[in-house]
Amino acid sequence: MASCMEHFRRSVAKLVPSRDAAVAVAVSGGSDSVALTYLARQVFQRVVGITVDHRLRPESSQEAVKTGSIVTGIGAEHHVIPLEWPARPDPGKVQLAARQKRYEALFRFCREKKIRYLMTAHHMDDQLGTFLTRLSMGSSIDGLAGMKEAIAWYQSPETRLLRPLLHCTKKSLREVCTENHLDWVEDPSNASDVYKRNRINKALAIHSELRAGLGSLVETCSLARDVLQKKALHAMSSNGMVHVDQLYGYAKVSWPQYCHLDRPVAKRVLLALSHYTSGQDAMPHYLALSRAHQMLTEGKAKATNMTLGMSILVPADEVTFIVSRSKPPNSSADLTPIVLGETILWDKRFEITLSQLEPHTPPTSKQFYVRHMLTVDWELARKGIRKVRTVALPPEMIRGGLPVIVNEDRKVVLIPHFKVIERSAGVACKLKFAPQKSLEYCLLGCYEMEGKCNMPL
Repeated sequence: MASCMEHFRRSVAKLVPSRDAAVAVAVSGGSDSVALTYLARQVFQRVVGITVDHRLRPESSQEAVKTGSIVTGIGAEHHVIPLEWPARPDPGKVQLAARQKRYEALFRFCREKKIRYLMTAHHMDDQLGTFLTRLSMGSSIDGLAGMKEAIAWYQSPETRLLRPLLHCTKKSLREVCTENHLDWVEDPSNASDVYKRNRINKALAIHSELRAGLGSLVETCSLARDVLQKKALHAMSSNGMVHVDQLYGYAKVSWPQYCHLDRPVAKRVLLALSHYTSGQDAMPHYLALSRAHQMLTEGKAKATNMTLGMSILVPADEVTFIVSRSKPPNSSADLTPIVLGETILWDKRFEITLSQLEPHTPPTSKQFYVRHMLTVDWELARKGIRKVRTVALPPEMIRGGLPVIVNEDRKVVLIPHFKVIERSAGVACKLKFAPQKSLEYCLLGCYEMEGKCNMPL
């Protein structure tokens, strides 16, 4: 059986092209992450250990200091990132909130230090525990396929997250530490039965005969996921089934071609388009996705509009339907501040830059806001459209997802898509559809960083 060192070398040979590359290692201080730091130091010239001090336990800061001495003793750099908590998270959501803030801090550090590879010490036991947890939640193939060896996060695409220990057991990693006389820190929360992952890990330790079978099952699910992803990617990129309107940010889909897709592929495509065009993190419930797919394939959607999560499905004609951002219920109160010279990503979809209209026309307000288009804005938009005949109108039902810029008095000064400008306000803007998550990211189900792998398809 291959050693941890052999598994590690084999993994990083595929993932990191140069041994001279700087790699970061997330080091909690436990035996797993200490072993990973040691293995990385045997291969790479520069290893940067990062310990996130969650500050949720009184002893965490002291443990971070001890971890630092262990890491520097291995010959790696070490940095501690203390987290700030304006309010302590709810007891039932502590782990989820800590995980989110931890990854944000880790990726931010790598981005600032221009480190392209971030390694975590997830191992085979974690992989099997993840599978069983997601199985109990009724997960899809994306969840049952387990953690990927390498992923990118849309919030920090320049840094790849690597998991080079997925073929190593926890026991073998602890042996790496003992054989090389490496100390580690025990986190008491890892022994607590309050957390489901700990209960599952203890059950796996008792029923060790399940490991081989579960490992094969995870690998089978991983292969199935890859096949579905390739089919969905092919369906989206061939034969003109989907056209994304880059001006208004909606997708137009060929109804007949969609209906001819295999059910799991079609639902994957629909979910990706909903996620992409809405730009939002909220995912539709799987029952809503199944219902929307059924109505589309049975032709019932040709007579009505449907909402799907934060998106809306609109019949365009007999052969196409549209997927777009739905209008939020509190559009008038949804105000995003923007100032002169600033560029913002509004609604996670449109990049908006506010500028001075003309040198001799100073802005009449210091503060402006962006909100969703209301029905009352349409009369103003129509005036602009009459003046600029080249403006192509979007379908009526998606107009509520478009931006409008107002001043401090909430008076409309710009409707960018329809060339409407209140010249006396003294401002102009540039606008581009630029969602945070690419269509490919949404299509390939890269939701691990967002904790959204339990979507049954």
